[in-house]
Parts: sequence; structure tokens; C-alpha cells
Amino acid sequence: MQKIVSVLFFIVVGLVMIKSCKRDSDIRSWPSTQGTIVSQSVEQYSEKESYTDRNGKRKYDYENKYRVRIVYQYQVDGFEYNGNFAISDLEMQSEIERHLTSNPNGKLINIKYNPINPADSANRS
Repeated sequence: MQKIVSVLFFIVVGLVMIKSCKRDSDIRSWPSTQGTIVSQSVEQYSEKESYTDRNGKRKYDYENKYRVRIVYQYQVDGFEYNGNFAISDLEMQSEIERHLTSNPNGKLINIKYNPINPADSANRS
């Protein structure tokens, strides 16, 4: 039974990786436009890390991390759309400040958008 679960797990992980690669490939072929950053926010989240103590027991630690979420606007064929992206795994205040400072409101960034569904976009600055 454990082998079946392991095989299914690897199949699911493989499919997710294939889908991610396909999306990245699709994004490279999408047209570009300029977007404008309209807001930033800092989000806190926890990452669970496991380890084995000296008695062989599995233990868990939760590490607080931060991400900067950037919201942008762009236009395609006269219609306005919004998108966002996050810069994750930030631990130090200096990292957070650097990303906030380098992505101020009003900054122009390069956006790739899906020509079939322009509301689907990705930042490629």
C-alpha cells in the first residue's frame, strides 16, 4: 500500500511540474504591455519545518517569514486589468524595505498577458 501511495505522490508532483513548465512556456509567447504598480503590502506567513530530535522523535518548528505583494494595473484594447505577484521568503526587515523601495507606486513594469484571456497576466520585469 505504501508503494502505491508513493507512486501516486510522484505522479501528482510530476504532473504539477509539467503544468508549471507549460505555463512558463506559454507566458514566454504572450504579448507584452506596460503595467503600473498601484500598491504594495507586506504579508506574514509561517513555514513548517520538520526535524528529528536526538530521541528519534519528529518535531516541527514554525518559522515566520514575510512576502511583499505587488498589485499592478495594465490595459489591453482599452480595457483595464489588475494583476499581482509576490516576492516571498523574506526574513529580514532590510529585505522587505529593499523590495518596497524598488517597487514604488507608479513604477512601470513589463507585463505579459494571455491574448485569449487578457485578465491572465504575469510580471516579467
